[in-house]
Amino acid sequence: MCDSMQQNNGVYDLLKMLEISLEEGFPIIPRKFTVVKTKEIETLIDRIYASLPVEVQEARAFLRRREELQIEAQQKAEKIINSAQNIGFKNISCDIMIGLSGQSIEKLKLTIHKIAELSIQHFSAYILKIEENTPFNAADIINSLPDDDHISDLYLFMVEELQKLGYNQYEISNFSKMGFESKHNLKYWKCQEYIGLGPSAHSYFNGKRYFIPSDLNKYLNSTETILTDENPGSDDEKIMLGLRLTEGININDFPSRKALFLEKAKVFNKFNLIEIKNNFIKLTPKGFLVSNSIINEFI
Repeated sequence: MCDSMQQNNGVYDLLKMLEISLEEGFPIIPRKFTVVKTKEIETLIDRIYASLPVEVQEARAFLRRREELQIEAQQKAEKIINSAQNIGFKNISCDIMIGLSGQSIEKLKLTIHKIAELSIQHFSAYILKIEENTPFNAADIINSLPDDDHISDLYLFMVEELQKLGYNQYEISNFSKMGFESKHNLKYWKCQEYIGLGPSAHSYFNGKRYFIPSDLNKYLNSTETILTDENPGSDDEKIMLGLRLTEGININDFPSRKALFLEKAKVFNKFNLIEIKNNFIKLTPKGFLVSNSIINEFI
């Protein structure tokens, strides 16, 4: 079936060909090998696998188990979503992580389309960030992650693909069907007041930000709150949070900075990082990728 089978290198070459062929539907490759009987090819694969070093077999077994766990996790997630929909939930949000090890445009596309097929109303998408003093902050993990250029490609593809599927981007990391934007988060980003209930809950009410202690007994037996901000909703805060939204900020809301804002926005506009329209300045998808740097120029 393959002239090079008698040589060790030939065994590895054939195994590689088999993997590629199986993934792509097992086509017949001229002058490489010809499938005679299913039983014979299965026996051949077993013989090849048995001839591999133990370390290679263990590595392949680990990878196979990882794939099985991923499939199990996907099936479990689908079951949970279907169960929620069956009992009446009509507004479900899913999170997507981008910048993962081995994540390609094609893999991300499959993820997006799979979730969309489940009739999800809302997506939140986050770029992976490795925090210090965590098990993930290890050289082998960090070195396996994609570089900034690839992460940028993933993000921009995701924005475009979700738009095609009817998910409107309304914030740097959030997308939804029309009318399903997160009311909870929009209050944060627009500096509007909200009330949190229960231990550890945070509130912004009557012009002040405060939170309730996390101790349950204290919560049940007292009305203690801890003030965190006496003067929330400053101009800088409104600018910082407003530029996270796709609608951006209205420069007329900041008359003393209007001329400066326009001057800076025109510079970023040349690089397709900011859009200026009807007295609003807003970041483009490319601008969102460097949002921290841009926002710092406006506050």
